[in-house]
Amino acid sequence: MARSELTGTRIRERRLALRMRQADLARAAGISASYLNLIEHNKRRIAGKLLADIATHLEVDYTELMQGADQALLETVTAAGAATGLNEDALTQAEGLIRGFPSWAGLIANQAEQIAALERSVDALNDRLTHDPALAEAMHEVLSTVSAVRSTASILASTPEIDPNWLGRFHTNLDEDSRRLADGAEAMVSYFETQARRGPGFLAPTEVASAFLDSAQHHFQTLETGSETDVEALCAEGPEDANARTMVRTALLQYLHDARQLPMQILRDAILDMGVDPLVLAEELSVPLDCLMRRLAALPPDAPETADIGLLVIDSAGAARYRRPISGFALPLVTAGCPLWPLYQSLARPHYPVQSRLTLPDGAVFDATAIALPATRPRPGTPDVLHATMLIQRMPAKSLPVTRPLAVGVTCRVCARTNCTARREPSLLTPAPDHPKADTAF
Repeated sequence: MARSELTGTRIRERRLALRMRQADLARAAGISASYLNLIEHNKRRIAGKLLADIATHLEVDYTELMQGADQALLETVTAAGAATGLNEDALTQAEGLIRGFPSWAGLIANQAEQIAALERSVDALNDRLTHDPALAEAMHEVLSTVSAVRSTASILASTPEIDPNWLGRFHTNLDEDSRRLADGAEAMVSYFETQARRGPGFLAPTEVASAFLDSAQHHFQTLETGSETDVEALCAEGPEDANARTMVRTALLQYLHDARQLPMQILRDAILDMGVDPLVLAEELSVPLDCLMRRLAALPPDAPETADIGLLVIDSAGAARYRRPISGFALPLVTAGCPLWPLYQSLARPHYPVQSRLTLPDGAVFDATAIALPATRPRPGTPDVLHATMLIQRMPAKSLPVTRPLAVGVTCRVCARTNCTARREPSLLTPAPDHPKADTAF
């Protein structure tokens, strides 16, 4: 079933036909504009009273909007079954399950989404524990003090007869170290309480910059025909953190350069004629592949293709420089992703595009196109600075190939796959073997 038959898409098409602003419909339905945007791009399922209210404000029958709801549920249930290893015969029974037991099918879909959300939370927490300098410093202080207290206590316990002068020194050291330990523990508790009050919060300039770009849905209309002055105006409205603002400015200057190289209307006209194959579009429009992929990720929020496109740009060390999230395919912000992604393979073959069809542990299937290109002009005696860009495109369930896609994960720490030759660390989601064997020789 075509993507245009999903409920969210029907809502968006009807709203646009009525020339109604997204914010106005959201206000009338009693929800936020951002939540309505997720619904319209089929990232949130909708039913019941909310769907009925939206249908009323759109002056359309409730059932006309519902016609596409089963397809979204079918894709989710099928993906959940594939993730648990069900064979193809069992997966074909998903449609019958939805028709005969819609409540149970909804329960399966909700549980699959909750599992995916928990995996993303674990990945985010792992990033914070690994890379947050404040937390690392506090933890180092506590562990160092614990070692000092233990060492002093061991000397006192194993040496019954100690010179009174030395005994006084040891007692003084023990008292001071105990106070340090208490202060360190109190500082850590205070830190966690502060984070809890802030909510998810941001710990690094990269997160702040990424959140700013996400809030704009990676499309900046003023830069489509703007100038560097418009970049500075957007930065002035952006993050307060100076480092984050610098990252935002770099991203917006790249956006401005790409918009001049490939105007959005030309790209959208080409998509209507040829589809969203990045290799075909780049050749037809005579633009570099990485520029074409960045422009696809900058499509306006109301473009039908927007919900199905994600982008990740890294440097040669694997650090993320730019990311446009896509539902169902978690993109790391700090840690490296799955080594099997074509993104990392492209670094070994600069200038040559790499394409792969990928399947995640939950059964979702995506097409990925990647290329690594020099970020600076070559200089004698200086190594090339490469940036690798990967475009991710969701594949509708009905268009899945007969051949098996490449099985990948998101990042090893939260990947449930077993017997993976690319694994670099144990997963939190699977028990560690009693006698682990290295997959590679050192």
